[in-house]
Amino acid sequence: MVNLGLIAGCLMVFMICAWAVGSLGLQLRSNIKSGKAVDQTLSEVDKGDAPGMFGLQTLGFVLLISASALIGLGALIVLVQQLIAGD
Repeated sequence: MVNLGLIAGCLMVFMICAWAVGSLGLQLRSNIKSGKAVDQTLSEVDKGDAPGMFGLQTLGFVLLISASALIGLGALIVLVQQLIAGD
């Protein structure tokens, strides 16, 4: 018997992770194009004024995108396993 709750949960996790990867990727692209970072007061700072902050935020975006992609991939694998097994 197919566990519909598990399938729905995996699909939801995959969709949230796919949305996160897409939106974070667009934000990362925008930050790299403009050369801006965001400081603690949520105002934009030029890359030349704070290169360390810009580099750290870029690294954080890349790590967050990678983690979201891996979680989504894991949910997709479990979803496919459940659909193939059909137990």
